[in-house]
Amino acid sequence: MIYPRILFRVAATAVSVILIASSASAQTEKVSDTGTSVAAQDESIRPFHVDIPESQLTDLRQRIAATHWPDKETVADTSQGVQLATMQKLA
Repeated sequence: MIYPRILFRVAATAVSVILIASSASAQTEKVSDTGTSVAAQDESIRPFHVDIPESQLTDLRQRIAATHWPDKETVADTSQGVQLATMQKLA
């Protein structure tokens, strides 16, 4: 019997591989002016800018500051998930 979780993982992995492969081939293959296929050579790093309104950032900061944190975990390892101290540092 194939368990649903295993089947889902296999399907998700297959879809990911297909998407990555098709994305890679779409990025590396371009058509020149003459209609022939040529490989893309531009791998330079380009600037990326995001415009987020200050009001949204202020709201996010307020919500993070108002977080009701759970009690500290009862074990010293990560068996109960991400450590509280780690999450607080990230926040």
